[in-house]
Amino acid sequence: MKKLAVLLALLTLLTACSSTAALSESSGQPQSSSVQTAPDGETNGSSMSQVLSAESPSDGAGFQSAVEEQIIEKINAERARIGLNELVFMEELQEGARIRSKELFDSDTFAHRRPDDRSWFTVLQDDVPVAYDKLAGENLCTTRYDDPNCNDALSADFWFDEWVESQSHYENMIKEGYTHVGVGVYVGERNGYTHGYACTLFAKMPE
Repeated sequence: MKKLAVLLALLTLLTACSSTAALSESSGQPQSSSVQTAPDGETNGSSMSQVLSAESPSDGAGFQSAVEEQIIEKINAERARIGLNELVFMEELQEGARIRSKELFDSDTFAHRRPDDRSWFTVLQDDVPVAYDKLAGENLCTTRYDDPNCNDALSADFWFDEWVESQSHYENMIKEGYTHVGVGVYVGERNGYTHGYACTLFAKMPE
């Protein structure tokens, strides 16, 4: 059986595999969200196909390039469906999202606090400086399973649906202020289990 837990709602359901989702966004109350001042520096949007074309395969361990691209396509399709602007893929946001998903796997943790206890948004200040315009957000999700017939971690539908089915994550996904997006999905093996971590970073970039 799979235990599904959405961190924000503290809700547990029994299904076939195991996953956890968490949200942090840039407007609201401390701990769950905070407004950040954009750091100095410049950043530009990039072509998603150019960045992903030489990345790791979409199966097995490592970063899941095709899954990341498909998640962005699904996010933009949903935003377009409800009349919102589509988000521009940004290489720096993808790099930040990949740092976040990989460090959560490496540290065997799951939180918007980083393994060294810094806030998540420091990845956009210290690791991959992004001059966002006061608005940035993070959606997280993780899954773990030992069933060889389960491939949730390799499914864009799985990650996207987890976020859509959580009201807070969905609201973050369709926030009107965002202009750019990057996704990082990392899959690895530990102690006989497949572990998957997905991170979406959203940002409002200056015009």
